[in-house]
Amino acid sequence: MCGSCTFKAMKLSDYLTAHSLTRARFAELAGIAHTTVSRILDQGMVPRRDTCERISEATRGEVSEGDLLIEATEARLNARREDAA
Repeated sequence: MCGSCTFKAMKLSDYLTAHSLTRARFAELAGIAHTTVSRILDQGMVPRRDTCERISEATRGEVSEGDLLIEATEARLNARREDAA
């Protein structure tokens, strides 16, 4: 990575907290179903490309497609850990 480049990842859950947004309000702003937001955050659903684009646009690029994939993977791993416990 070059010295002048920076990489700033932001999870959707962190974005919602930082901007004091409920899942329902964010879904409304992004033009997606609130159940989609919940599935991404709680169940690790990997959103479709158009959903990723809407989320990225609604967050003005603060949450990228890559960030969503990372968050979905983490949610799935946490769900598996809870099931195993």
